[in-house]
Amino acid sequence: IIFILSPIPFIPIPLYLPLSSSSVLLLSSISVDEGVLPPEGVLPGLSLSGPTPQQEEQDPRLLELEQDPPNWREHTPPDTLKDLSKKETKRQEVINELFATEHAHVRMLSVLQTVFWKPLEREELMTATELATIFPSLDEIIDMHYAFYEHLKKLRQHNFIVKAIGTTLLNRFGGTEGEWFQKLTSRFCSHQTWALEQLKMRQKKDPRFNSFILEAESRPQCRRLQLKDIIPTEMQRLTKYPLLLENIAKCTEDTLEKESIQQSAECCRKILNHVNEEVKQMENLLTLKDYQRRLDTSGLKPSNELYLEYKYLDLAQRRMIYEGPLTWRVTKEKTLEVQCVLLGDLLVLLQKQDDKMVLKCQSKSNIAVQEGKQMLSPIIKLDSAFLREVATDRKAFYVIFTWDSGAQIYELVAQSVGERRNWTDVIKMAVDELKKTGPPSDLKRGNSILTGGGGNPYSPTTFPQPPLSPTENGGVLLKNSIGENRQQSTSFKPLNF
Repeated sequence: IIFILSPIPFIPIPLYLPLSSSSVLLLSSISVDEGVLPPEGVLPGLSLSGPTPQQEEQDPRLLELEQDPPNWREHTPPDTLKDLSKKETKRQEVINELFATEHAHVRMLSVLQTVFWKPLEREELMTATELATIFPSLDEIIDMHYAFYEHLKKLRQHNFIVKAIGTTLLNRFGGTEGEWFQKLTSRFCSHQTWALEQLKMRQKKDPRFNSFILEAESRPQCRRLQLKDIIPTEMQRLTKYPLLLENIAKCTEDTLEKESIQQSAECCRKILNHVNEEVKQMENLLTLKDYQRRLDTSGLKPSNELYLEYKYLDLAQRRMIYEGPLTWRVTKEKTLEVQCVLLGDLLVLLQKQDDKMVLKCQSKSNIAVQEGKQMLSPIIKLDSAFLREVATDRKAFYVIFTWDSGAQIYELVAQSVGERRNWTDVIKMAVDELKKTGPPSDLKRGNSILTGGGGNPYSPTTFPQPPLSPTENGGVLLKNSIGENRQQSTSFKPLNF
């Protein structure tokens, strides 16, 4: 409905017009002074968050991505379709699915950039540095996906029938291009849990920031998805590549073409496995950082030897292998629920007390508590530990630990037989690895962002630099030319904190 302002007296006259794209453009170009009322709730001169329709249409890439991609069946001549075998028809269907889903993914990444990143910077709700930590390497990732999308589109130029796709896939996922793609996606995906937590904290504490996010999420480009749903899309996309490529290979008759596609699928699996490991290591690191912030070592004081050795223990300086709840049977009458954390060289038994994670010595008798002798340490050194089964309980296992005061026996109970098996397997592996390689290298290098225990959590209004995962070969902001960086080095410079 459009209201035309007539001369005095003022009489609104509704005109019912179809809102075609041309009419929308015409309306958006008319100012309030020319007699057309602004949209409801928008005041003249008020800057809307997010790009305006005119700004969005200036980029032909965005305009194209907003349109649904053409389906190959609708554009392939009927005679050509009839000549295709059933297997080739299936092959073209899967290739079309790869093309259409790549189109949708590039579009969603562009939404992340144009609806969230750029407006957040333009409205000065976040600095460029903060945005680079929340969306690391997003520009480069979009460029790489868009380039792949363009290559797929070129393959469809002849009657929308794709004859050979193996070389295009190998160029994307294999060699130096694949390595670079792996580095960019590893950094982005491994930081997504941290990024989502930071955004959630700021939304709680900053009403203006929260209002912006809610308004941006309501925009039609988001298609009813929230920011927390959009950020993980890169990880989700990586999981789909191997299956799509395998399905294309199954329908491919030519031997060389099939081998190229299968090789590309294997490259995709390696990239996915690497990224999964990066995500796991980063999540473990964030968990250790949280435990370190809440760590209380005062419970070690009954054993002066233990307290002197571990009062400055920094869990975040180590690599976490496994964790989970266990029951610690100190005696038949005394049991404790503990959070057991397996590190590269230690098995740590943490007790949850309010918001604290407590390291507390235990004893099997009151006499030992009074004398400070034969205390059961909540920290077990793996280099002098071994396991034994508990004959009377299939969910339990013994950890036998020898130190200066003699041998100590710990009876730990898992929640199920399967979980007990998991625990014994990972502990045995850690012990064997420690015997082969010695103390973990992560104890030697340190990590300047993860020092000390206690302290306040991250500020909700100031974003910290994201931590580097223990295995990440990370980079600064990766803003240099992709081609130059790929040629200069296959590794990134570490972030300085």
